[in-house]
Amino acid sequence: MEIQTARRPPGAPDVPGYELLEKIGEGGMGEVYRAIQLSLKRTVAIKFLNPFPQSDPAPLLAWQRESRLMAALTHPHIVAVHDCGQTRGRYFLVMEYVDGTTLREQMQPGRPWSAGRAARVLEAVAQALSTIHAEGILHLDLKPENVLCGADGTVKITDFGLALPRLDARTLAELGLAQGTLDYCSPEQRYGLPIDARSDLFALATLAYELLTGHLPGRVYVPASQLNPRLPAALDAVLRRGLARDPDERYATVEAFRQNLHAAWEGAETP
Repeated sequence: MEIQTARRPPGAPDVPGYELLEKIGEGGMGEVYRAIQLSLKRTVAIKFLNPFPQSDPAPLLAWQRESRLMAALTHPHIVAVHDCGQTRGRYFLVMEYVDGTTLREQMQPGRPWSAGRAARVLEAVAQALSTIHAEGILHLDLKPENVLCGADGTVKITDFGLALPRLDARTLAELGLAQGTLDYCSPEQRYGLPIDARSDLFALATLAYELLTGHLPGRVYVPASQLNPRLPAALDAVLRRGLARDPDERYATVEAFRQNLHAAWEGAETP
C-alpha cells in the first residue's frame, strides 16, 4: 500500500521522523514550523536556527548548551524542548506545540487590559524568567510575540536567547540577538554593553507597561496611571524603576520586580 505524505512547505528543511506542516513563526534567530512527530503521532513545533558563521565555535557551543539546559527544565510557563539536531546544515530544536495564540494577537493598541487580566500573564512570565535565570539562561528577546497563550488559558514563554556565563556583543550579533526587538530591548543590550538578568527585567517591565496602558513606554517615563487612571499610584513607582535606563537603578532580580508589582495591585481594578 502506498503511503501518502503531505507536501513539505516550500523552503523548509527535511527532518527525518517529522512531517512539517506549515510555518507558524519567524524571528531574529530563525523560523518555526508546526510538525507531526511520526513515531508518537504528536504535534510539535520545530525551530530552525538561521545560518551563522562557522569560523567561531562559540555560538554553536552556546546553542548546544542552551538546548541541554532547556530540555532539563520542567515548568508550567516554559515551552518544553524535546529534541535537537542538524539537517542539511541547519540546526533545529523540537519543542512543545502550544495550541492557541501569541499574546500579541490578544492585544489592541491603545486598549489597556484590566489589572487582574494583566496580572495573570505577568505573574506567569515573571515566574518563567526567574526559573531560567536561576539556570544561567537569559531570554534576551521577550516580547508579546514570544508569549504563547494556550486555548486552555496556559501562558508559556518561548524563543530563548543564549545560555552563556558571559555574553558579549559579538556573540549576540552572530545569532541575531545584538539588538533584540527594539521596542522591548534594554539600553545596555541595544548598545552592546554588558548584560544580565536585569535586561530581561527591562523587557518584562515594558510588557507590563504596554498591557496596563495600551502604549509602549517612551524614553521619558510617563506615569502609567496618567494613561490609565484606574491604576494606583503605587504601580507607577514599580514600573518606573523596572524601566530605568541604568540597570543599576532597576530591581536586582525579576522576582523582586514581581513581588513589588504584586503588592502594587492592591487598590487596582482587578476584574
